[in-house]
Amino acid sequence: MEHFISVKIWIQNKVVTYDIHLIFVWFIGRSLTIPCHYEPQYASYVKYCMALMIYDDPVQLVFSITMTQLKEEDSGWYMCGVEIGEKVLNTSYRVRVSVLSAGMSVLHSRLIGEEGSSVTAECFYSEKYRESPKKWCRSGDWSSCLLTDSEGAYTDATVDIQDDRSGAFAVTYKRLQMRHTGWYWCGAGQQKVAVLTIFCLKWHWLSCLCS
Repeated sequence: MEHFISVKIWIQNKVVTYDIHLIFVWFIGRSLTIPCHYEPQYASYVKYCMALMIYDDPVQLVFSITMTQLKEEDSGWYMCGVEIGEKVLNTSYRVRVSVLSAGMSVLHSRLIGEEGSSVTAECFYSEKYRESPKKWCRSGDWSSCLLTDSEGAYTDATVDIQDDRSGAFAVTYKRLQMRHTGWYWCGAGQQKVAVLTIFCLKWHWLSCLCS
């Protein structure tokens, strides 16, 4: 299974995003919103994408495309770009969309946070798993698995899990520590996605990474 891979770094309430590869795995009948970032000089230009419902935010230098009522035939490659004259130029990146009938996926398969901060991972599931208990486990350690209760929740001193029963559940580390660095997987029923990595870094490493 493929996933959207993105690195987000939290520094003094600012988010710096480095998009490495844009691949979305989503489910039939759902809606998907794709962000396309661009340079400041293109803020006033027409934005283009092979999809519907385009919203442009020139202040944030990003336009978003929403695809509704997804079907399997919507799977494929899409292109984000800026219209300059009669041509579509400055393609920011290509986007791969895969539409599935059932399963699980994650948006951000890598999370980076400063020691002591909070980070949240989101896990998405199809209608088939709406009532199933949700799991959060450290890869290779079955005893570490955390399971939601009948209300779709789990909480302890370190982790908070909330399932909205509408296709997604969130796992929040309240105060990130170095020992939390590692591979994790989220699951529902017998389905699991083992692709999420959490990195906890000290402040000077974050500064180096963003300089």
